[in-house]
Amino acid sequence: MGRNKSNSNPMLIKMLRRRYRRYKKMRGLIKETMRRGGESERLRRRMERQAQIRKEKGIIISGLIRSWDLKEIKPPTRELYDTLQWFHHGLTIKYLRDLEKHFWS
Repeated sequence: MGRNKSNSNPMLIKMLRRRYRRYKKMRGLIKETMRRGGESERLRRRMERQAQIRKEKGIIISGLIRSWDLKEIKPPTRELYDTLQWFHHGLTIKYLRDLEKHFWS
């Protein structure tokens, strides 16, 4: 005998499939984290990556400001200079690299 399709709820089936996919993904992430050394190792690597990005940002910003002060490259607008001085922590590394290319090209 076949399954009675009139009693199946498509929304319930869709929800259950979604939860099962989410569960499989979560299990995969947990297994991969454990394979790579555990949660503490994952956090340590994350902190190292973030520190490396902060260091690279600082190098780019200080290089640009030093070059502007020495008149090696054309000076920026006052708003851009203030942005780099005070709000550099929110700027992306891609934006800073593009800015460096812009002024050194």
